[in-house]
Amino acid sequence: MARNLENQNAAFMPLDAPLIPSEEALLNHINVALKIGALDRAIELLGELTKGRGMSRFAMKTGLNRSHLYRALQVGGNPSLDLIMRVCEEMRLVIQVIPKSEIFQE
Repeated sequence: MARNLENQNAAFMPLDAPLIPSEEALLNHINVALKIGALDRAIELLGELTKGRGMSRFAMKTGLNRSHLYRALQVGGNPSLDLIMRVCEEMRLVIQVIPKSEIFQE
């Protein structure tokens, strides 16, 4: 899904390069999945985004094992918050915790 996005080879882009349109769409899908509580789907999509930038490069940059990253960022992978934060940090993404009332206007 995230590989070779928009005729650009994402695997050669800097890990913290600005998102290209297909990656922005993936982020939107991740946020929707988180909003509705589909955590496995959100993790799977984050894995696709990570694969698109090069899992080996993420492993080297974050100090995490490549095979561990693959396993953690798939359905049922159950990654730690630390792993998610390291991956997001390398892509210059932010995870934010806000009250539900700000998302679901009641």
